[in-house]
Amino acid sequence: MMPSRRAAAALLILTAAGVLALTIWIRRTTAFPEGRPSAPARPAAAALTERAAVDFYARRYEAAALSCREALESMPRYTAASLLLADVYAQSGRSDEALSLALAAVDPQGGPRERAVLGRVFAAAGKRDEALRIAELLARDSVSATDGALAFDVGLIYAALDMREPAFRFFESAADKRDPALIHIRVDPRLDALRGDPRYLALLAKLKLPPE
Repeated sequence: MMPSRRAAAALLILTAAGVLALTIWIRRTTAFPEGRPSAPARPAAAALTERAAVDFYARRYEAAALSCREALESMPRYTAASLLLADVYAQSGRSDEALSLALAAVDPQGGPRERAVLGRVFAAAGKRDEALRIAELLARDSVSATDGALAFDVGLIYAALDMREPAFRFFESAADKRDPALIHIRVDPRLDALRGDPRYLALLAKLKLPPE
């Protein structure tokens, strides 16, 4: 079976410059609250999570979920796999499972990227007030952030809430700060609802990415 155009684009992006952004994201979101895992577990879990990310961007959600669960079997407290699995569940309409996973895996007082995932999952589950509370707290933190990553995460929460004005404002901030995660925006399913918006096309132009 020939891959879809979007799946092919996901593979192309993630096998080129996107691999760097994905590696940075995995390193940002990996925590070892009970000490560092064994040496063999780390590369296995990371490789499975990278494979899951490719499937996520290609909208192969079942395959992405399977790879995340395998990563968590090899390293149960691998934060990157837990966060990606929560996004996979939320994006594929399994909001109850996403919320249960996120609440179990994410410390509400933990790092900003963990709380950003919780915010997106709250939005997917219809818990608007909780999602907005996290978005507003992270928005304040993003003002002093220098790498743009937090601004992109805040934008994703607002996008999940269908609040386009603040979503694009934070995406613009992420672009100004050169967040490498923006490499994926043409294939990121979390932005699908925004693709017909002129501001999305303007963002692509600003990033010098071709229109879809």
